[in-house]
Amino acid sequence: MIDKFQFSDNQDFVDPDSTGEISDSYWDLEESAVADGFVSGFLNVRVNSATVSGLTQGLDIELRSSDAEAGTTPQYLGVIKLLPAEVVAGNQFSIGVNKAVLHKYLCAWVKAVNTANTGTIYLEIWFADTPVTAPRINIQKKPS
Repeated sequence: MIDKFQFSDNQDFVDPDSTGEISDSYWDLEESAVADGFVSGFLNVRVNSATVSGLTQGLDIELRSSDAEAGTTPQYLGVIKLLPAEVVAGNQFSIGVNKAVLHKYLCAWVKAVNTANTGTIYLEIWFADTPVTAPRINIQKKPS
């Protein structure tokens, strides 16, 4: 597995709509000796800044596998669904992914749930062995 693959580094998503937009970078699994057609890890997202209006229904950040570099005709591996109030600078999100049967490319895809949006959202999106948001440790105690 790869330690970290960067899909976007402060990429600007301008006037996001329901069609969506692909990340700046995609991962060619056939060129990656460490992937071997299998991925296990976390899709991580950081909102660097957001000045968007009209985003009333939120934002979807998808991890897609496809035979096309453009991420079209995808196999969906995971989706991080953000509420409008969560699209705020500094917020970070993660989702776990474990998949053995994949197409040639992996990419991140960002789309608004609704269509009437204006403004720009800057996101950092990467795939890594660890989540950006560490889980809280819950210690189970035996009742006395």
